[in-house]
Amino acid sequence: KLAFESAGYQVPATWDELMALSRQMVADGRTPWCVGFESQAATGWPGTDWVESLVVREAGVELYDDWTYHRVPFDTASVRAAGERFEQLVSTPGFVWLGRDRISELHNLDDLVPELEKDDPSCWMYHQGDVALAFFSAGTELGRDIDFFVLPPIDPSRPTPLLGGGNYVGAMADRPEVRALLDHMASPHWGEEWGHLPSSGFISPNARFDVSHYGAEAGKSERVVQAALGTAARDAIVAGVWRFDASDLMPPPIGSWDAQNNRAGTFWRGMVDHVDGVYTMDQVLSDIEAAWVALEEEAGG
Repeated sequence: KLAFESAGYQVPATWDELMALSRQMVADGRTPWCVGFESQAATGWPGTDWVESLVVREAGVELYDDWTYHRVPFDTASVRAAGERFEQLVSTPGFVWLGRDRISELHNLDDLVPELEKDDPSCWMYHQGDVALAFFSAGTELGRDIDFFVLPPIDPSRPTPLLGGGNYVGAMADRPEVRALLDHMASPHWGEEWGHLPSSGFISPNARFDVSHYGAEAGKSERVVQAALGTAARDAIVAGVWRFDASDLMPPPIGSWDAQNNRAGTFWRGMVDHVDGVYTMDQVLSDIEAAWVALEEEAGG
């Protein structure tokens, strides 16, 4: 963060400003983006996160929902437009640390987090969830050494969407004490103690959760980061633009792990093929659409 501010860079408010910042960093002799897709058996999923984040910004949450559940073709026009934005980012000379052809072999956390932590970072921006907070070295001060901003919107007139994961709770018995527990878990007070803890990773799904609880027992700079993360999630929930990670909701042979064939789903594989230069983004999206149609036909048959 200190290096970012010392360089005179400003947090971008729109996608166009983000691309302008990236170009400025290249002109200054710096590399703007850390990008890595390797993740043991799950190689490719960071690429799906990129596309999903751009689809919901390009198309809006309603079409994002339709795309997630295949109510529109996987390669519908606004999804192609989102894919083109990602293709432009990874293909622009100087934008990606070590270049596009190394993306598929760089571990998305182990290889990239240390590069961000350097006094003179190898790459300055990193599209990743808050899971990355657990990978920073001991002594790295959140809010001072490392900070974040939400990926900015394409259309600044619309609320900024957020994507993420979550846990679910269900009851297997209908008894008063079970109902009391569920009532508590559904209340804005659930998770307050977790939220207090430094680097707890807890973010409430409740729009009424008091964001002052985030990082209450952390140091000042980390408390600011945790509160900002929680506030961004709360604001997206209130605005109706928080959405679950799309690929996690897609059929596993499309969006995650194809257990039947013991391989990554077509979305994961397609993103690797794209950055490796095997297929264009349009080809990847068309192939995923064809695979999903075939999967539905097989299930219907």
